[in-house]
Amino acid sequence: AYSINPITIVWFIAIPFLDCIGLIISRTLRGQNWATPGRDHIHNKLMQYYSAEVSLIIILFFCLSFLVQVFFIYRIMNKMKDNFE
Repeated sequence: AYSINPITIVWFIAIPFLDCIGLIISRTLRGQNWATPGRDHIHNKLMQYYSAEVSLIIILFFCLSFLVQVFFIYRIMNKMKDNFE
């Protein structure tokens, strides 16, 4: 059986959610209706400057680096918890 780590599900929800919140804020500040379609999502901004392949590599790099940081923070927190027990 295939099991999925719960944090994976969180990130599948969090990244699009944060992109959406950022769009609502930026469109509201510019005086635009937040519900109108546009090309100001994260992947569209990257593709303006880079090819689709390079954009994918950039997104994957940042996701991977963030996950590595979370992993190390988790390990440090567990070691600190073990020291207090």
